[in-house]
Amino acid sequence: YWRFRGMLTEGRVWMKPTLNPEWQAMLPPDLRSAVHFMAGWLAMEQHDIDLATRSGETALEIAREHGDDTGIGLALRLLSLVDSRLGNNDRAIARMQESLVHHRRAGDDDNIAGALTNLAILSLDQAEYERVVEYSTESRAIFTRLGNMYGVSHSVDTMGVALYCLRRFDEALRCSLDSLATDRTLGDPRGIAVSLDHVGKCARALGDLA
Repeated sequence: YWRFRGMLTEGRVWMKPTLNPEWQAMLPPDLRSAVHFMAGWLAMEQHDIDLATRSGETALEIAREHGDDTGIGLALRLLSLVDSRLGNNDRAIARMQESLVHHRRAGDDDNIAGALTNLAILSLDQAEYERVVEYSTESRAIFTRLGNMYGVSHSVDTMGVALYCLRRFDEALRCSLDSLATDRTLGDPRGIAVSLDHVGKCARALGDLA
């Protein structure tokens, strides 16, 4: 709730009591892991990398102790994104790949698609553009099946960026136009702005300067 509404400080205030030992003792293992995961995610969003790392490691330890594949996958995703922010790209990709394995074991389509999206972005940073297309193609299919059009738009846009970098400009333009249409349907101002920028770059690459 707080994360998606940008109310990060308020979220951390409300989360703090649930991290106390008294609260933790009352929670089942999956919720204990989830609490530490979300506390870590909120901390990461506010650039508190030390707390994000500690929370992710605690969430991972609890989830592994109880064989909770979803919890393991989420904790690894958090730690992977922390690694990425610290510039440790190889470990970030390894952890995200391991996260994907656990989400597949859990049969959790939403988190499978999320991990694939994260892998696509990490691979984009490494200039592994064919991998980006592969990951984005699968994530788009899952998000489409789930009816998550924000996810679909993100996947298609990321694929378009990779195709542009591969100089496959016609395909990249189609992706950017598809993403733009979805963003307009959703009324997503940020998505519209990003997609328009990518459409313009593709058009320029194709010699359409009108």
